[in-house]
Amino acid sequence: MPEISVATAQSRLLAAFSTLPAESIPILEIVGRVLAQNLHAPHAMPLFDNAAMDGYAVQAGIIATASQHHPVTLPVQFDIPAGQPPTQTLQYGFAARIMTGAPMPDGADTVVPVELTDDRHTPNGAAMPTTVQIFASRTKGAAVRKVGGDVQTGQVILHDGQVLTAGAVGLLASLGITQVSVVRRARVGILASGDELVELEQTPQAGQIRNSNLPLLQALIAQAGALPLPLGIARDNPQSVQACLARALSARLDLLLTTAGVSMGSADVFRQELERAGQVNFWKINMRPGKPVVFGYYQGLPWLALPGNPVSSFVTFEVLARPILRQMMGLAPFARPTLTVTAKDEFSSDGRETYLRVWVYSEAGQWWARAAGGQDSHQQLASANANALLVLPAGVTRAPQGSQWTAWLLTDV
Repeated sequence: MPEISVATAQSRLLAAFSTLPAESIPILEIVGRVLAQNLHAPHAMPLFDNAAMDGYAVQAGIIATASQHHPVTLPVQFDIPAGQPPTQTLQYGFAARIMTGAPMPDGADTVVPVELTDDRHTPNGAAMPTTVQIFASRTKGAAVRKVGGDVQTGQVILHDGQVLTAGAVGLLASLGITQVSVVRRARVGILASGDELVELEQTPQAGQIRNSNLPLLQALIAQAGALPLPLGIARDNPQSVQACLARALSARLDLLLTTAGVSMGSADVFRQELERAGQVNFWKINMRPGKPVVFGYYQGLPWLALPGNPVSSFVTFEVLARPILRQMMGLAPFARPTLTVTAKDEFSSDGRETYLRVWVYSEAGQWWARAAGGQDSHQQLASANANALLVLPAGVTRAPQGSQWTAWLLTDV
């Protein structure tokens, strides 16, 4: 099977996956999820005319001549605390003391803030004054939040396909909407393979290593917003691989991700099993790190097999797996922001499309990229310290200091 470009691999993968069905979830769980239908306001907001600040409810016409040197003095008719509707109609020529958020009384059309009255120094909880002096005129409707001024009854407040935020949670809560329909999270099974692997809590013996790929992929999948489902370690024999794949088939997965077992060796049983009992879409990509990637189907289950070296797993997940997970969950596939950066260090490549783990920073109004550590496919320190991937296109073998390239940002910079 011929080697393909990164762009071709991405295109084939995205063509193979569509948006998942919807599910209803509590609003406290919606941040980052994609809305599956338009939402309409069940009622207006605000629900009633209310004061935007502490002050006095009046008729604007009564205070039209008020100024610092010629204040208007009004008798105070009653108090309106927040949370209690007024029981009286404001008489013409009177004022009512009102708290922020309290309902406006009939007969009033304006609020004068306490800062524009002689009541500004009244202690909290003090009794209502008998009169109030007002030192400035106000336009009609000033400091009044009108019913429906934010949201009208029946208005579309959030749209199908919208990515939901904490602000959306606040809006929905204020409208009494507690459950919403969002695109379901992708269920992603993870299998590692290799006789040399031991579990994290075990002490490796001679020739053994800890299974770091599985927790790495769990973290990457969760970071992408999907549900990681660890399925253990497949040993380098067909019986173990087939048993692990049987577990994967029963787990109602949307995608199976595996690491190792996809190269040319006699122990690379994942690829061998996929070729024997499945369908292979592609194998081998012109990229570094991560050339031996396989995508296909095993009894109808989409299977993306990543290389075993931890850096290769990390990079191929970012370049290939993350976009399809996002697409399945209704998100834009390629969401990593990019920057044009200047190489602080010299970088090299073998001519494949190369993804280098770098640290991007700003200095003197320019964005720079320096190596985050060693770039070999077993060197995980650079993965932990990188905040970006610097991309060298296919055919480039050298990136000298001062040359400019595109970087994918992995974190906030």
